[in-house]
Amino acid sequence: MSAMRQRNVTELRLLGGFAVSARGRSIALRTRKDRALLAYLALSEGRRHNRSRLAELLWGDVAGDPRQSLRQSLMGIAHAGLALDARRDDVRLDPALLTVDALEVRRLLEGDTIPPLERAVGLYQGPLLEDLGPIAPAFDDWLTVERERLAATLVDAHRRLLDLYAAAGKPERAIAAASRLVAGDPYREEARCELMLLYAECGHTPAAIAQYDAYAALLRKELGAEPGETAQEIHRLLIEGHAPARRARPRRGLPARAPAAPAVNDFLKTSALVLEQMPDCVVVTDLDGHIVGWNQHARSNFGWDKREVLGRRPSFLYGPGADFSASAELMRKAMRYGRWSGVLRLFNKDGSSRLHKRTMMPLRDAAGRIVGVFGVTRPLTRPVPGL
Repeated sequence: MSAMRQRNVTELRLLGGFAVSARGRSIALRTRKDRALLAYLALSEGRRHNRSRLAELLWGDVAGDPRQSLRQSLMGIAHAGLALDARRDDVRLDPALLTVDALEVRRLLEGDTIPPLERAVGLYQGPLLEDLGPIAPAFDDWLTVERERLAATLVDAHRRLLDLYAAAGKPERAIAAASRLVAGDPYREEARCELMLLYAECGHTPAAIAQYDAYAALLRKELGAEPGETAQEIHRLLIEGHAPARRARPRRGLPARAPAAPAVNDFLKTSALVLEQMPDCVVVTDLDGHIVGWNQHARSNFGWDKREVLGRRPSFLYGPGADFSASAELMRKAMRYGRWSGVLRLFNKDGSSRLHKRTMMPLRDAAGRIVGVFGVTRPLTRPVPGL
């Protein structure tokens, strides 16, 4: 790139807020939709977008001519001196004249060594377009998914850094990475166990025991549950004065199922009845994925009565023709990590769909055995007509 082109590069910050600058001066855009449009085009990395689709994305829910609103917004971006390449039917931003922090984080997260991952973590200043506010239903859906996707990659970066630090003989830095995982999701049992083991490895046994105590107190207060078998075993060894070794991560897959106790079925049924009293949409399944609990809020949210879904697998929530694989994968993650949370597009009985924030957790009996999984679901957007 020539010196002239380097001087004309626009810097766009989208993480933790919105800011745009060029040649050392800040650039202000007229409206929030101008900022939303600029961010959408910038994250496309030079891909051309049809004008009608852009208009529908950002102005499809308001009266008036969406194409005219798009033209006005594009004029505002062009007048601000940004690298807009507009044609009659489509438009794009020149990626060679832009630096975008979110794209740089994505690129760095493809690395498998400590320096790029550390750089990515340092660049991530908060959720994507955190201060933007509601724009339009279609755009808000897109932004919700992008936020969750980027946030999930940061969690994975912390996990990889943890392993790389430990392998490099830097347990104190691994402790910092594990602490960030715990702070981001206090229910993540895998991260708690890693943190306990790392503290023990550094000779900080009281800190390791304190982590277990804090985790156990959180589960009892918020979920009425106890830590899993692995966490309990680490805690027992620490109390007895042993230093448990940190082991390699287990392979992916459903955990081996413990032999069923005679009271497991009754316990699962009773637990499902209790969970159905929660003031959120709740679905409870056994380990084979068959629905055993479906509360009134699930009925209101998805349109199916309890008698219609008991004994079925929840594949129907993932769209017409969906199989059990999507639901099974989330069950695996919930059982492996102690909790799974993310954004999904789920379908209603009438064929409409919307984005939901869904959290899934394993359900354990009094002996600590996993006997089922329950999910709490909250809609994030308005229903979209059947696809």
